[in-house]
Amino acid sequence: MRQTIQQLRKVAKEVTSATTQTIEATKLARPHIPNEQFLEVLVQECVNTGIYVISLMQRIKENQKAKTPVEHFKANIGLIRECQAFVQPCTKLVDISRSAVPYVQDKHASDILLQKNQQLSEYVDELRTAVNNALQLDFEPFLELSEEFINYLDQKLQQVAQQIRSGCQVQHSCFSIDIEGTTNSLKKQFKLLNSAVAQMVSAVNASESRRISIAFMELVQSLGDFTELVTDFVAARQEQKRDLISLESLILNAQSVVHDSGPIFDRIRERNSQQLEEAARTVNDSLRKTLASLPADVHVEQPIEKLANLSTTTSLVLPSSPTPTNLRASANQLVEDVDRLLQCVNSPRAKSQEGVQRLSHSFQQFSSIISDLAELQDERRIQSSLDSLINIHDEEIELLERFTCLQADKSNISLSQALSTSCRQFSQNIWALVELVEPHSLNNEWIKECDQKGAQVLEESTSAIDLAVKHSNNDEMPTRHGANGEDVIRANSGLNYSITPLPLVSTGLSQNCPSFFATKPSSSLGLILQKAETEGRDYQQKITQKHQESNQLTSSPIISNLVDPRAGENLITYFPEEIVLNFAAPPNNIVSKFNNIIVKRNDLYTLCGREWLNDQVINFYMALIVVRSCNNKDLPKVYAFNSFFYSNLSSNGFDRVKRCTKNVDIFKYHLIMVPIHLTDHWCIVVIDLEKRKIEYFDSLKMDNFACLYLLRNYLSEESIANKNKPFEFAGWEFTCRKDIPSQKNSYDCGVFACLFAEFASRKAPITFIQEQIPYFRERIAYQILSKELIEYL
Repeated sequence: MRQTIQQLRKVAKEVTSATTQTIEATKLARPHIPNEQFLEVLVQECVNTGIYVISLMQRIKENQKAKTPVEHFKANIGLIRECQAFVQPCTKLVDISRSAVPYVQDKHASDILLQKNQQLSEYVDELRTAVNNALQLDFEPFLELSEEFINYLDQKLQQVAQQIRSGCQVQHSCFSIDIEGTTNSLKKQFKLLNSAVAQMVSAVNASESRRISIAFMELVQSLGDFTELVTDFVAARQEQKRDLISLESLILNAQSVVHDSGPIFDRIRERNSQQLEEAARTVNDSLRKTLASLPADVHVEQPIEKLANLSTTTSLVLPSSPTPTNLRASANQLVEDVDRLLQCVNSPRAKSQEGVQRLSHSFQQFSSIISDLAELQDERRIQSSLDSLINIHDEEIELLERFTCLQADKSNISLSQALSTSCRQFSQNIWALVELVEPHSLNNEWIKECDQKGAQVLEESTSAIDLAVKHSNNDEMPTRHGANGEDVIRANSGLNYSITPLPLVSTGLSQNCPSFFATKPSSSLGLILQKAETEGRDYQQKITQKHQESNQLTSSPIISNLVDPRAGENLITYFPEEIVLNFAAPPNNIVSKFNNIIVKRNDLYTLCGREWLNDQVINFYMALIVVRSCNNKDLPKVYAFNSFFYSNLSSNGFDRVKRCTKNVDIFKYHLIMVPIHLTDHWCIVVIDLEKRKIEYFDSLKMDNFACLYLLRNYLSEESIANKNKPFEFAGWEFTCRKDIPSQKNSYDCGVFACLFAEFASRKAPITFIQEQIPYFRERIAYQILSKELIEYL
């Protein structure tokens, strides 16, 4: 094999040199070729072949620099593939340049071109022979290097991620890169890699060693090219100062593709067709996720950014005379442009870009007219009109984002249906807004009278409902008790942590029954009153539902008397009840101790009012979750790191934290909890070893793929250190959860993190809301003092 590769490398050097000389001879002969049409074909062929020359030279250098067995393995396959790809364009250049010789009117230039053409023709024949010999080699023995090859590609992607986080320039393989070129190349490589996987499955099913060897070579090369193109794509985006968070997401998904490809090589060795097909499906799923994580195309990103910055409350382009005619014409144009956008999915890039720009421009004009006409309405219609416009504005941004995803994966039927549905709904909402904003006719006095009567009825009903809500939310609400006499929700005026059973209602029914104001101008008084009555019943049902939800909360023992009046707000300080309050007790007094974790009075203060939770409270609560999982066999077995683990890992690396698990095998657990402290914000990461996923829970719903990447690498290093084998990441998912409650202030993040961990430890749906956090602060305090978690009803 070594001699075959050496011969191939030698011929490759000779053919690249001969090709370069032929191109130079063509340049010399160019001024002497009068046939412009033929000259254009000749020049284009020289340009096309020159691109292949650059790629082949890179492969030759890579082959020469290879040192390790894996590098030699990858470089040899890359050289074979590149030489094979070079034969066809080089043969075309030989034919075209030979045909050009009679057209050259200068004797000297003609002779040089003929000489170089004959030399290149000989080398191309030698290259073709060398490639055929290389393709006869048996690459199956190299399957033993597949694991090292996967690790090699993974390390390259890790280096790219580190360069992004450190702000260093990502090293790429191209002499010059641009966003559009690298994006198109990467999307093309998705298809090539998918095709290589399919060929591998087909070859194994056919049980033909020759086909398996060739398919194996194709798959290895496709994976290598995929890794290089991801690197080039990231470098191009980095140079343009694009969103680096989305690039980290792309790298994580690309690493999943690489890792998921590892089992394919294992199944090839085993000749296990069924499991090979399953592994291939996993790779295809990872490829789709990676494709979906690609940042949006530039021609769509710019309109989206422009729309996102568009103010829907002021007019950008003031029409000379905003009239219903102008409004309907603008709406017609906007709806037509939406329909055109659907037709642009499979169109060339230029037409697609034009469709996006037209839609963006049409919406700006429509928004301007709506804003002006809304000012002509009465006060209550102005806000409804602008609110509807804002909703449509957000719908258009979502529509363009779906259009981008579908362009990247045009065969995805579900994406196509989603885009079609979005376009249809968008058009319907446009006309609904037109009917809402369109000025009333002066002759329709009876419509005005209906509006006045409706407003009068609304005002009377609003006063009654506001009064009822006020009584429902005030501090004098009767105390409710559980079965054993314990408080569920207290209305003690000195305590500021009772759960609000109803949403605090601002003045007026308008915010809770917004569609009342969206009633069409042509509606009769009877319809208006009927709509108000219906929405009033719906609102009352919501109130009743809120009452029922609040009653579902588990009651906590009577602890309202165990407070320290010196605290900024009343705070539970001692338990059990027979302990007499010692007001002279210093803040450093220990109030609870569990699993070598100590909570002092000043630690417990952090559960008061608007305080931020500290490390001791977080760590104590994590310990309670762990112990409960050990005592309850029906729950997943949980391991929790302390709050200092992640900061040490991110700042100092694996060596500083490897002692944490010296006597623990974390891979025997079902769930791993990792509290994340980001200077002034608490989050939680849940590693689910059963379902093969790492999930990031942030009450602000921010992305942090750097955290996911860091913990992924930790699992890999921990596996090597304690189990002497790499961690298998095939099929793993890395997610920043968005379907979770969000905090509505700047101080409850620690409570949210504790609750996310508690719900996840039971694998229960996350159902709490911001309004319940004061109750959960008290609940956590009680659980810390009692040293056990309260079970839910």
